[in-house]
Amino acid sequence: LGAPGAGTAATVEAFEFLGGVVRYRLDMAGQRMVVDTPHRRDGRTHVVGSAVGVTVDPKQIAVLR
Repeated sequence: LGAPGAGTAATVEAFEFLGGVVRYRLDMAGQRMVVDTPHRRDGRTHVVGSAVGVTVDPKQIAVLR
């Protein structure tokens, strides 16, 4: 997740701290998405209602069949 304007626009609906991961529930133009990101020690999280940009590194995609 990044700053608004980077990638696809989304709004944070909820987030939860899961130890080494922060799980975000996002609204992307009416579509729901769940995104897990590594927890950062600086404590920086995207709060509920904030606008974010969603990007995906193609090298990190795994197709399950």
